[in-house]
Amino acid sequence: MAMSGDITDQIQNDLLNCKICLSRFIQPKMLPCAHTYCQGCLEKMVRSDRKLQCPECREVFDVRGGVSKLKTNFHINSLMDIIKSKENEKVVCSWCATAGRRETPAVARCKTCLKCLCPPCKLTHGTANPRHVLEVLPGHIAGPCEVETRMQKMIYCQSHPGTLVDHLCNTCNSVICSSCSSHAHAKHSKVSLAKAGATARPTVMNLMERLKTET
Repeated sequence: MAMSGDITDQIQNDLLNCKICLSRFIQPKMLPCAHTYCQGCLEKMVRSDRKLQCPECREVFDVRGGVSKLKTNFHINSLMDIIKSKENEKVVCSWCATAGRRETPAVARCKTCLKCLCPPCKLTHGTANPRHVLEVLPGHIAGPCEVETRMQKMIYCQSHPGTLVDHLCNTCNSVICSSCSSHAHAKHSKVSLAKAGATARPTVMNLMERLKTET
């Protein structure tokens, strides 16, 4: 079972991120005061007198032997190995599992409610909760749902400013939001943006091939 998202984030932010560069440690080196930073970050802070001041406790240390000679924080390295192995484990959709459906690989996680989501659930959840923050899981390649999500972020409904569109009205040939779909365009022929994009793709590809041939 994959590690809970909130615990992983807490470990990442509190223990595995360098306080200088704010990114995951690279060659974690421990100062005599026990504070740990990336070797590269510390090397940039060495003064001309070969001394270095800890960014947190402000204690000054002599590093004439070089930052590379400081003790490596092997505990941090071990934690990073554990987190990396957990990130590579199979993560399944939380909503599909709750609904009793078969295990569906998750492609994203909601940082607001800490649920892992497969492509359809990601789209549904993002549309129903526009204020929630969704992040793509490591190693996932964007598919039709991710393309639709990016389109939604760029296009807002003309009738409802600030509301993202999620459908294409075939009758009016316009993009609309869920509210328009249920009311003003209720009797019109509509499809989701992802389906509209998938349907139009072959035609666009054929036109591009014809243009290449004609030129």
